[in-house]
Amino acid sequence: MAFNLYNRFAELMLVVGLDENTGLTPVHKGAAAASVEEEEEDEDSLSSLFFRQYEAQVLAAISSSKALVFQPNLMEDPSYPPRSDFANGDSTNFHNLRRSRMAANSSGSRRQVQAVNAAVIKQHLNKGDSSKSVADLPLSKDAIESITTFCFPDNAQVYRQKPDSNIHFLVLTDVSGSKTYASCLTFYKPYRLTKDDGGTIQFELRTHPHSGPGWRRASEEGSVDCYIPQCCVLVSKYPYFYAMKECLSCMISHVERDLEEMYQFIKDFTYTMTMAPVPPAGSVIVEMSVYNLSVSLFPSESPEKPVIDLPLHLAFLCFPVDDLLSIFTAILCEERLAFVSFNYALLTIIMESFLYYILPMTWRFTYVPILSASSLELLEAPGTFMMGCHSKHLDVVEQVEGLVVVNIDEGTVTINPTTNAGLGSYHPHNLSLSSVSAFTNSGVHDRSEFTLVDQSPQTIPSLPEEPAKLFKNICKRAKFQMELSDVQRPFYYDIEEERAFRMKKCLQFNTEIGFAFLEMMVNLFRGTLSYLKIDLRRFNKQQFLESIADCNRPFYQKVLNTDMFKQFLEDRLSEKVDYWTDHEIRTRPYAKRISQDMDASPGLSHRQQMKPMRKQVSVTTFSSLAPRTFEILRLPALNDTATYVKHSLNMLNKTIEASARDGIVTVIF
Repeated sequence: MAFNLYNRFAELMLVVGLDENTGLTPVHKGAAAASVEEEEEDEDSLSSLFFRQYEAQVLAAISSSKALVFQPNLMEDPSYPPRSDFANGDSTNFHNLRRSRMAANSSGSRRQVQAVNAAVIKQHLNKGDSSKSVADLPLSKDAIESITTFCFPDNAQVYRQKPDSNIHFLVLTDVSGSKTYASCLTFYKPYRLTKDDGGTIQFELRTHPHSGPGWRRASEEGSVDCYIPQCCVLVSKYPYFYAMKECLSCMISHVERDLEEMYQFIKDFTYTMTMAPVPPAGSVIVEMSVYNLSVSLFPSESPEKPVIDLPLHLAFLCFPVDDLLSIFTAILCEERLAFVSFNYALLTIIMESFLYYILPMTWRFTYVPILSASSLELLEAPGTFMMGCHSKHLDVVEQVEGLVVVNIDEGTVTINPTTNAGLGSYHPHNLSLSSVSAFTNSGVHDRSEFTLVDQSPQTIPSLPEEPAKLFKNICKRAKFQMELSDVQRPFYYDIEEERAFRMKKCLQFNTEIGFAFLEMMVNLFRGTLSYLKIDLRRFNKQQFLESIADCNRPFYQKVLNTDMFKQFLEDRLSEKVDYWTDHEIRTRPYAKRISQDMDASPGLSHRQQMKPMRKQVSVTTFSSLAPRTFEILRLPALNDTATYVKHSLNMLNKTIEASARDGIVTVIF
């Protein structure tokens, strides 16, 4: 019997890439085209494999109830999920796999796997009804097959030297706007490729690539030694990016091994992930044991806020505060934005950070943190969007008119100029140098024969001065840099102590940054409350704009017309009580007192202090911010399904009873 949790940490594990079953299919050829080994005839052509790009394929998909292998045919593992005798002496348990691997390494044994094919794993699999099997997975078959584009944005390649394993992050949005989050571990498996007499390339997986002289002499014997990429993708409904990264990091030494061990390990590993619940909003951390590593799942601060499991301070290390606020403003104004970086992981982390900064407003437009090389034409799409791509495509990005370009590597934000071909837009002082040169040197006088470039495109309005000033002061005092804290502390030689310190510091930064941005959002929009007519469900925009200082009006004129503000307004007209409302009410008396001092008016009664402000006033209570405190719920080790659920329920009952005695009740399941 398979136990399924609604609020499980992980939904699915995918294995994507190239192997002996997929072969090497060049990108420029269709999926049905002949693979490289069929079109190359001579031995020397093997060296050309390193200069091509290949189409990655889905190799396996494992959820809480299904384990499927996609290559060479779609087959299901009938022994999955694990049964109650999962750990009673069964050597396939991944804890036992680890012990056997360590024993093999210590004994110095060597093992060479000969050209593996489907027969190696068929003993575990049944073909069955493939369409029904895929339909039972948390993601659709189309979504699973399309994820290869995001795992290898620049397509898969074969390497002579082994690249470092790396991790990047994905955010997938379906047609309804629901998001799915993923962390991708890309690793490289050592193969020897040999061409037989028939011209077919044979794959030989090497478990000890640097052992023995044969590895180095392969090219002399009509073979080529190489490293072929594969990617493990852990998929979740919750944005636990760094928790997923920690879990995937435990897998590296096992997934680079032979096919059978890798497949069994991933099955057991994924089952552990799918049996771990995430905590509800509040102050309870769920701690699960993964491969002798404790992974903490932190709760969100409130039910309306998403989980934050990434370092929010990285954006402050990439951009000056003024540029960071310009990007923040561009998002509030719903501009078309393209983020570029050489680091794919940084693209998602920075873009997700900015979406957290603008809360309680939410981005409801196209959102693609990683564009593949084959999808760059989406930058020309009409409408509002946020997209990210590799910096090597910057020349393409800069050709899109009116696009706000956020260069993470250089820490800059620019707006691409707008070109106009019509005669009505002709202004001599707006000609580009190339156009002027063409006009004067060639003697052409027909204005329709050259392109006119508007050198003064749309601009990003400045944030209102007072909220921005208070925010900058907070940033100046807080100094969101981990290294500054390292100077006075002793070194930790225990990895768990080091992890605990960095986790604590990152949590502190996230709390302070989240509070600073929430405070700025309250300061920016608290004045709108006085111009709401709840009974009529109307907002008097004109009167509000008239109450704003002239220097701040361009910002509000843009923002008040956005979809994000309309949704924010809808929540206020519905008298929604959320974290923004709580903070606004809590700081309202301070704002009233500041307003009173500015107007030199007599003292206000408590009732007057609690009325909404009639003008925009900015206050800060950052100095009173208290650190978050937590209780930890440690999940039992996963041995088998029945005992795991039983032990978890017993532990939960004890925790709830203890919490009830303290006046706090938390429900996990």
